[in-house]
Parts: sequence; C-alpha cells; structure tokens
Amino acid sequence: MSGCFSAAVIETDIGASNSCPFSPPPGWEGGREEYLVLMRHRLKTLDWGQRILCCARFASHSPIKIKGQFFLEANEILSALRM
Repeated sequence: MSGCFSAAVIETDIGASNSCPFSPPPGWEGGREEYLVLMRHRLKTLDWGQRILCCARFASHSPIKIKGQFFLEANEILSALRM
C-alpha cells in the first residue's frame, strides 16, 4: 500500500489502485465471498482499516462515487460502517 487516496472515489476493480482499500491487489482472484473476507481482513489491519473507516466517515456526510466490479459489496460495507 502506498500513496494518497481519495475517499470520494472508491475503486473496487482488481489492481485498479494501490492506495484505495477497496481495490484488491493485482492478480487477486475471487468472487463476492472472497472479496468480503479480504475486506474484513483489511479492516483489522492498521493502515487499511484506517482508510476503510476514513471512507465510511467521508461517505456519511459527502457524496462518493463507487466504481468497479465489487460496487455492491463496497456500498454494503460503507453503509454498515457509516458513523
């Protein structure tokens, strides 16, 4: 993980972003269930978890754009975490 990211634009495609916590790494394989496991794991780590919570906080008061194949899953996660 590296670089800055925008909490306003959530990338969910595989390999789409090295900094967005909702984008699986290049070469990652899996469907909905595997994606949710990956996100649960990331939420428990310091760096990724902070970014996920930052996105959820931002989404609670500002418009966001979610793009990519795991759009629905990311939206569900953000909705569950909104503060």
